[in-house]
Amino acid sequence: MAEDNKENEEQGGAEAEAPSSKKKLIIIIALVVVVLGVAGAVVFFMMGDSDSGDTEEEVVEEVVEPPIYLPLSPPILSTFNVEGRQRYMQVSLSVMSRSQEALDAVDYHMPVIRSKLNALYGGVDFKMVQSVEGKLALQEETVEIVNGILEAEGEPLVESVYFTNFVMQ
Repeated sequence: MAEDNKENEEQGGAEAEAPSSKKKLIIIIALVVVVLGVAGAVVFFMMGDSDSGDTEEEVVEEVVEPPIYLPLSPPILSTFNVEGRQRYMQVSLSVMSRSQEALDAVDYHMPVIRSKLNALYGGVDFKMVQSVEGKLALQEETVEIVNGILEAEGEPLVESVYFTNFVMQ
């Protein structure tokens, strides 16, 4: 009988251990499935949308060149007759472009540019250019004249003209 009890205990013990090991096995399988699911989700989000396929757009960044300046020297000097008095305006300019070819063209066509600018500055209203708005308008007209000459010659255009010194007396 003692042997029967031992057999029953061994069988009962095996039966008692079996549900516990089955629970552990189910928990381990569930954890593996969850970890694989999370890993799959991470990979999916890292790879991006798979619907894009061959229609991926190539991102093209426009490279903006640094500005290059060319001072026009000597300064342009204009005379005015204002209310019977002789007045003077001396303007020092710098031309700005992002292309060396445009500045080379300005340098090459400098005689025509200086001639047109002398005519422009000699014909402005002395009182008008004393205001900030008048100087800005004169600056815009200067860019138009320079670009007009360059455009007529088939050259690249400049972006801006800056008054580096503006003296009136």
